Amino acid sequence: MVIEAKGISFSYGGRKVLEGVSFRLGDASLAALLGRNGAGKTTLLRILMGFLRPSAGSASADGKDISRISPRERARMIAYIPQSSPIIFPHTVRDIVLMGRASSLPVFSRPGKEDERRADEVMESLGILHLSSRAADAVSGGERQLALIARALVQDAKVLLLDEPTSSLDYANQLKVLETMAELRDRGYTVLFTTHSPDQALMDTDSVMLIDDCGHIGITDADTLISSDRLSALYGRKLCIRRIDTGRNERIACVPE
Repeated sequence: MVIEAKGISFSYGGRKVLEGVSFRLGDASLAALLGRNGAGKTTLLRILMGFLRPSAGSASADGKDISRISPRERARMIAYIPQSSPIIFPHTVRDIVLMGRASSLPVFSRPGKEDERRADEVMESLGILHLSSRAADAVSGGERQLALIARALVQDAKVLLLDEPTSSLDYANQLKVLETMAELRDRGYTVLFTTHSPDQALMDTDSVMLIDDCGHIGITDADTLISSDRLSALYGRKLCIRRIDTGRNERIACVPE
């Protein structure tokens, strides 16, 4: 599924957050949205989900204007994974995942056997089926994040928008989530995630979208950033991008000069 933004602008009161944002993400792609605090990353995701209306421009999914799609249809096309999802009630991991079936069920209906089968199938694909009966507030942060990804996948939406999916996770769980996003791209999903980490943005992504403090976006790739000063300009300090040969593959790291 193709996600496209055309000339999107947005302001909170008199403060302009996004201005003239345009990009296109095609099928089976993994893109990172990189920028400083307050640059508008979350705002852009909320516009792509139809939660906010841009003051100018439009966002579309497979050529359909997102603002004109019903919430139920939108949920079948695009899934949103927030930075965090507080556990208020004593839900199990399976309960959390089954919530993703809501858009496919009649009003006031409960998930049936086929919904449970689909939830188990997705949890198994992400390696968390063994946690299905565990309380959601009793698993690790990384496992809970994978449960939220599973909840998004059982919507059967082909576009996944993740807002800082590795925030507050330890390093091992950060890697697990990043690797999962790459695997989902390889399975045909269109994945866009926000991050504060250049290292994550440069790790196995197809494109990197840099959003500056004026709300403008530039799109590039890892190879281009290697030989450019764009990251240094984005963060206002000199940064070095280096390739590291791990012996098994090549990684890219960002370090201060």
